[in-house]
Amino acid sequence: MQTEKALVKGLTLRGKAATNNNKDFSVDIPQGKLILDDCDMTYDSLSCIAIHGETANPSIRNCQIHDGKQSGVYVHNKGQGTVENCEIFSNSLAGIEIKEEGNPTIRNCQIHDGKQSGVYVYNKGQGTVENCEIFANTYSQIDIKKYCKIQVIQSKVNGKIVNKSSSRKNIIFVGIISIILILILLTLL
Repeated sequence: MQTEKALVKGLTLRGKAATNNNKDFSVDIPQGKLILDDCDMTYDSLSCIAIHGETANPSIRNCQIHDGKQSGVYVHNKGQGTVENCEIFSNSLAGIEIKEEGNPTIRNCQIHDGKQSGVYVYNKGQGTVENCEIFANTYSQIDIKKYCKIQVIQSKVNGKIVNKSSSRKNIIFVGIISIILILILLTLL
């Protein structure tokens, strides 16, 4: 995506970059307002879709995003956008991976059968997951690491409705330091 606006509709994208030792994304969105509608995509190199950069704000809708060598959708470096009415499945890493202040809205999607987490949020990632079904992923369905924020609204996670805003700080690290300090004090006494 190297323009301000574009529409891509009804394509089947079968990326085969790895056969030529290339390392890139099937759809790379560093800027603009791409509308990606009714597409079916797989990729054998990196993630099927990468959204990154402060001016990247695409709409990805009615797509099947599957069998990516890494994540189905990878949002990072302040990328935004909306992923809506998509089926995201059977990717080698997370269905959706969010980091570095990436802040997408994921709405009305099915995210399933990934080989890691359904939605993986880390390294200051954030976003909204609304009215989605997330199930049958190998690791956790939604994995939120420290310093991240995600809002989950009316979504089914393994068949149960979830409504919560989650912000994970470095609580575990502080707890471990406290325990170590107590043990040191006890040994000194």
